[in-house]
Amino acid sequence: MIKNALLLIMTFVFIQPAFANTIDSVFKTQTIQSFELRESILNRLLLSYPCADHFGITEIETTVKANEFDQGKTDYFYESTFKIKAHFDKYHPSSVRVVVRSALYYGQNPKVDWTEIIEVKSTSKLSCE
Repeated sequence: MIKNALLLIMTFVFIQPAFANTIDSVFKTQTIQSFELRESILNRLLLSYPCADHFGITEIETTVKANEFDQGKTDYFYESTFKIKAHFDKYHPSSVRVVVRSALYYGQNPKVDWTEIIEVKSTSKLSCE
């Protein structure tokens, strides 16, 4: 009995991450954003689109513009395009393209979050009702 319960718990713990949108499943392997910025972007997308399919959020492309100032210090501004897929039931799939504008500012204080999500904009509505 205890052995079966332990096996069930272990199965749930190890399988659960395989059915979720994670940083590794959403972003391309060679993406140019920092880990902290990718984490912020993913959190915002998951909050904005809670009905996204498991593995339904995919980075399509990201561009970066560097703004150098004050003796070589640099702020980075990103524009990332994502495809978000959702199924409201097995007969009604839907998808939307979302553009996320974000920034990674120069800063040295490790207690400060130097990332910012500037804008999240979609090409059409994806109703999560």
